[in-house]
Amino acid sequence: MSAMSDQPVTISIFNRFQRELFVHLEGLETRLTARVDAVNTRVDDVYGHIDGLYHRLDRLEIEYEAIRVGLGRVEDRLGQVEQRLEGVEQQLDRMDQRLGTFEAEHRDLVATVRALDERLSRVEKRMEELIAAEPRDVLRSEIRDLKGRVDDLQARIDAIDKRLER
Repeated sequence: MSAMSDQPVTISIFNRFQRELFVHLEGLETRLTARVDAVNTRVDDVYGHIDGLYHRLDRLEIEYEAIRVGLGRVEDRLGQVEQRLEGVEQQLDRMDQRLGTFEAEHRDLVATVRALDERLSRVEKRMEELIAAEPRDVLRSEIRDLKGRVDDLQARIDAIDKRLER
């Protein structure tokens, strides 16, 4: 055994030990309280940051919901626009078909007008020949007849022109 363990513990040594222990414990308590306060301050800061994050998250969720609803409206409108566009495309297809029909009819009318013009030229030429070959009285009745036919042809040409103007 050691020499210290052989010495009797006296009250004064015990009191001194107790005082030193209390001084040491008070310093330890002060340091521990300061540490706990520092940790509590940091925990409060962390809770403040967490609360801020929750607040921001709530705002983001609200904004997300508003964006989702707005996007739904945009998608609905886009669907409507697509339907209208399909309708317009169908109308354009029908108009293209009608235009093709009108173009064909126009070509036919132009050909008919040219044929009528050629025929009229032949009639006028024949009329001139008849006028030159026939006596005047016979010619006058034929001229009246030919004028009537020319007027009929002119009326038909006018009708064709009106159809072309549409």
